[in-house]
Amino acid sequence: MGRTRDIDISPKTKRKIEDIKNDREHGANYLAIEALNVLKFGVEDTKEKDVPVFSSYLKQIGKELMEVRPSMAVITNVVNMVIYTLVKESKKTTNLKILKGILTKSINELIKDLENSIFRIAAHGKKLIKDKSTIMTHSWSRTFIEIMRNAREKVKGVIVLEGRPLFEGRKTAKELLELGILVTLITDAQAGYFMSDVDLVLVGADSILPNGSVVNKVGTYLLALSARDKGIPFYAACSSYKIRSDEELELEEKEGKEVMEEPLPNLKVRNVYFDITPPELIVGIITEKGVLKPNEVINYLNV
Repeated sequence: MGRTRDIDISPKTKRKIEDIKNDREHGANYLAIEALNVLKFGVEDTKEKDVPVFSSYLKQIGKELMEVRPSMAVITNVVNMVIYTLVKESKKTTNLKILKGILTKSINELIKDLENSIFRIAAHGKKLIKDKSTIMTHSWSRTFIEIMRNAREKVKGVIVLEGRPLFEGRKTAKELLELGILVTLITDAQAGYFMSDVDLVLVGADSILPNGSVVNKVGTYLLALSARDKGIPFYAACSSYKIRSDEELELEEKEGKEVMEEPLPNLKVRNVYFDITPPELIVGIITEKGVLKPNEVINYLNV
């Protein structure tokens, strides 16, 4: 997205952006849809009458959205797509009503495609799972849950890592139980101990780097190392909207009090949320376009 001058956006829009920044409950796809809804709100809510001023206003919203969750490429990608449409179409018309209509349609189509991509991924993922498989996963991913929903008759059981410090794995365990799947919940540190009982390791992803590396909840890298050591195939599942166009990545770090509520004096507590699993540890990445080898993902950039 091109450079924009900082301008004031509405307090209500600011609050919506802040909600995305502080959300610890939902995955990247959900937050990307929320970011698109913020842009749509900006289109509808603005009182600007002039196309250039309106464009600057929407670009500023986009700029702030892309800064709130830097580890989640899907937010950056879909926001950039909307801003690209804004720039292209604003060169063709000075009619703000027409421009707003085009942008709203574009945003709605992106939201629909993001929602539908999960079900296409689930169909591809089901094909990878053999009958009576035991699967290990980490943290929580809506995409993973949808794959399990599709493949539950083939799944013997799922071993779920708890996902410290916020224990997203407990949410995964609850949703899998509701699907009638046998679940074993373990601490993250037990992954290597139980790996010999597993047929497949499958996780979601927050971003995919151009070289095929997977960015996901911290602990994923160690899980992939353990899987390779035991000869267990490791897959990640996510939409192609999560493929980044560059290698540079800021891994989010949150408050230390999530790890230790009352740290000891002079104790430094680190709470990095994501890590990077290199392509040599990954058998494949399940997307709505099919199962890609890590070295193939760069050919499927959406932006």
